[in-house]
Amino acid sequence: MELEQMVQAEVRRIRYEGLKDGRVEGLRDGLKDGRVEGLRDGLKDGRVEGLKDGRVEGLKDGRVEGLRQTITDLCEICGIELTSERTARIESLDRSALEALRLVIKSQRTWPS
Repeated sequence: MELEQMVQAEVRRIRYEGLKDGRVEGLRDGLKDGRVEGLRDGLKDGRVEGLKDGRVEGLKDGRVEGLRQTITDLCEICGIELTSERTARIESLDRSALEALRLVIKSQRTWPS
């Protein structure tokens, strides 16, 4: 009977060791896979977010450049001289200031004083 108990104890030990090793290996693999997947998802999300931000910035820049060109065209049509100071002023203004300048030139047909 003692031999049978020793065999059963050894079987239990082997099962425990195998189970323990399998759990450790499974946890290690799961952690590695989770990190890889997390990095992949983070990179993908970052690219998507970057593209969205880039598009928004591009549209804003395009609107500002369009306003600058519109003001230049209005000055040409209205016979308003575009001196280097005025050109520098146009280049330094933000969108809302450019819009205000455009409206003044459009309504008064002159450069604001």
